[in-house]
Amino acid sequence: MVEMSEGTTGSVSWKKTLVKIFIVLVFPIGIWTNYDYGLDQWTSILFHFEPSGLYFTSLFTVLFAIVLMLPGIFFERKIQLNPISSSIRRKAFISIVAILLLSYGFAFISIFNPYFIGIEVGAVSVFMPILTISLFIFLPILNRELIIRSTPMNMQSHSFSYLSSIFKTRFKKLRFLPLLLWAGLLFSPIIISNPWGNISFLSIFFQIQVAIDTYLIPEFQFFYWFSLNLTPIYSLPYVILIFSLRFVFVRDIYRFNEGRVQKSRLISTGLLAEIVPVAMLTLLNFPMMAYYQFVFPTPFFPLLGYLYVRFSKVPSMIDKLWEDEDYRMWYEGDKPAPLPVQKPLEHRIKVPLSYLIISQFRKRRK
Repeated sequence: MVEMSEGTTGSVSWKKTLVKIFIVLVFPIGIWTNYDYGLDQWTSILFHFEPSGLYFTSLFTVLFAIVLMLPGIFFERKIQLNPISSSIRRKAFISIVAILLLSYGFAFISIFNPYFIGIEVGAVSVFMPILTISLFIFLPILNRELIIRSTPMNMQSHSFSYLSSIFKTRFKKLRFLPLLLWAGLLFSPIIISNPWGNISFLSIFFQIQVAIDTYLIPEFQFFYWFSLNLTPIYSLPYVILIFSLRFVFVRDIYRFNEGRVQKSRLISTGLLAEIVPVAMLTLLNFPMMAYYQFVFPTPFFPLLGYLYVRFSKVPSMIDKLWEDEDYRMWYEGDKPAPLPVQKPLEHRIKVPLSYLIISQFRKRRK
């Protein structure tokens, strides 16, 4: 039996929060490689690396990035302390809006007057929303949804942090499932190719471009130019709209585990989540381009979603050993044995046999 020694709230360690802050600071917001010039670049919020050396950004830029993270940090720690049964939609919406407003404000300042706040600060405001929303809002929500659907109703008054510790102890092999679904939602790409051999991989989180040289030696093709860029703030609404059905697919995954959605609906939503973005990109890019681009879906996200459904069937946590037997705590005395229930006596009326025979004769004479 699981011992409930902690209330609905408690302290949350800062270790995981600090680790996420460090990941945001060192995660590449841009990678660029050119084999013709022998030039490699890795740019993050904390440093910039190239063959000539490693250059760290200013302390003010790092502190500014942490300030932009504050709405996401506040959201994650708030849902960790609150009961897992409490609603988080309003908190998530307010946190996302706060992140976007802060970032948009400084991004507009950097566009019209880049030297007022500095070029580094302007770059941070452009790429910070996708990093903060992904790590501090989307990932905790997916972790929370898996735990809340594996927790009985009588335990959902406890905090998310407490139930998360129990979940990790009992279901160690399932801790990777929210991360799997999170990676598919944000990183699963769509492939865009043009006749010149340039290939792009577009997802919610990033855009990768690879240039393949097909002119010098057609029989031996190799890529000579590679770049990776996070989704900037001015492209984020457009990208979210293109991949909006992915969020519907995630919702249907949880509803399918609850028995509220049929398997045919889940499969069709997963396929449409990849086909519809391809159709939208094809229709949008064709009138704007002087040459035709080929857009292809990839099956990674639907497959990861189906794997999540396959392995997320976990037994619910219970607070009883046997449902059909009574139990008592160690400090309770022996309960008296229940008395047998006596059935009520049936009331009967006894009639003499001679009276029955005489009554029959009288009926026949009449």
